[in-house]
Amino acid sequence: MNHFSTRARRAAAIWNSHPLAVLILPVIISFAIYARTIASTDFIRDDAYIIASNGLLGSVRLLPRLLSTGYWEGAMGSVAPVQEYRPALMLSFFLNRAVLGTNPWGYHLVNVLLHAGVAVALFAALKRFLKTATAALAAALFLTLPVHVESVAYIVGRSEILVLLFLLLSWIDLERSREHWRRGLLWFMLALLTKEQAVVFPILLAASDWMHKVKRNWVHATLWLVVTANMALRLVVLGRPFHGGHDYFADKGALVRLLTVAKFWVLHYAVPLVTGSGLCSDYSRPLIPDSAAGDVFAWLCLAFWVSLLLATTYGLWRKRPLGLLGIVFFLPVLPTSHLILKLDTIGAERFLYTPSIVVCVLAALALERLRLLARSLALVLLLTVYSIESAARAEIWRSEMAYAQASVRDNPVSAGARSTLGLALLRNGRAVEGETNFRKALELNPKHPAAYFNLGRLYYDQGRIAEADRMLAQVTGDAADADVWVMRALIAERRGQLDYAATAYDRALTIRPWDATAHFNLGRLALATGHPAISTQHFRRYLEIAPEASDAPQVRELLEKRR
Repeated sequence: MNHFSTRARRAAAIWNSHPLAVLILPVIISFAIYARTIASTDFIRDDAYIIASNGLLGSVRLLPRLLSTGYWEGAMGSVAPVQEYRPALMLSFFLNRAVLGTNPWGYHLVNVLLHAGVAVALFAALKRFLKTATAALAAALFLTLPVHVESVAYIVGRSEILVLLFLLLSWIDLERSREHWRRGLLWFMLALLTKEQAVVFPILLAASDWMHKVKRNWVHATLWLVVTANMALRLVVLGRPFHGGHDYFADKGALVRLLTVAKFWVLHYAVPLVTGSGLCSDYSRPLIPDSAAGDVFAWLCLAFWVSLLLATTYGLWRKRPLGLLGIVFFLPVLPTSHLILKLDTIGAERFLYTPSIVVCVLAALALERLRLLARSLALVLLLTVYSIESAARAEIWRSEMAYAQASVRDNPVSAGARSTLGLALLRNGRAVEGETNFRKALELNPKHPAAYFNLGRLYYDQGRIAEADRMLAQVTGDAADADVWVMRALIAERRGQLDYAATAYDRALTIRPWDATAHFNLGRLALATGHPAISTQHFRRYLEIAPEASDAPQVRELLEKRR
């Protein structure tokens, strides 16, 4: 018994004196969890728009334009329904491409490394308030939490990882000493330029200072000046501070909005956050039914969240740790609650990346109360269960087809999921099945623009020009983006309507001036119609935007001959 006690004390001493060692195994497990995604050869969902087909990522000459363009505008041009400004995030994608190339694996690798970096930064931040071993436990759990899979495996989920990393580094530097405050402000500026939720950080820091009786009004004033400057910059670039696209709760009353979100947060946030089960890749309508005034369970969910908010308020007033934990949970997710801003989705698992810190801290505090052996067994059990669940969920991100199939399983009534599956089937040479799924998408939503566009592109490739034209004619308004106009131009060319084709290509470039395909086709069209100067102009622009495209060598050769 004494021998066992001695070994236990020795192990505890090692635990406390070398806490970073606790992170080594979870880091290895983290890489194992996402090994299949790192090996992925597909850009999935928004990754295909924001990264793969974004013409602004292809050239150093376009870097100033990339950093002064809205997040979605870079992919969709002036018709982008969502207006966000994230230049630091886009710079990370640009550097990613410049160093590791255009294949998806490089982006996935960086995401996994950044996720591990967040865990290390989280440990460094938490150990200022918690015991070293407890901070290490929380960081270890954070690495393997299943609800993080979407943030890590989804390349554009990097916004969640990067903004938290910058905020943690800012907090660490601002807490260290006065001489580090400039670097802390720099991290905060980068966080604001990565994702909008960073705007809540000054409130979090103020709450922390209130809890610990720290007075540094000059720091808080400076942070709010940075926020003000960022808002002014967003107004200059976007013309508005923020726009979340088509309102998910359009034409719904405030009570329906409140009750539905409260119920959604319990069933699809709280439960998956703790258990890792019930994860979903697509929450689009009509999967989540709206909650009316007679929904008793929705009222209970609302009461639950209100009680937590009251507990947070009481904790802050009494300067208890519970208050600070409540702030860490509610503040980052509040902008996505539909109570302040209107978004085009009811929610997403990646929105829980920062709030999940609270769950990890509470779990670590609970484990801390156990004896060493029980603590170790419980930790191993949690990490094992979470890792298995995370690895299983990460499997859906291994390919476009796997993701599309999982989306349909998760949300069988989603037109978007059906259209995504149809596109994946097309790219795998299964045109008949692809067409079937596009038709199913239109049965679910007769106005779904992606289904019409993909059917139009399919029919064009099959030579069914009249049918392709009819499909594309259904895509109107903001949904008629640059890609639609390029397809209309190609159809016009097939019909010999060259003047209309040129007009359609010009329309595409009006929407998205950096559209490489439109420039290439206009150059080709101008060359065929006897306008070599115009052809040269568009071909040069094409090479600037897409220097690594398959047609780039032939275009270079052509331009060399004209010199």
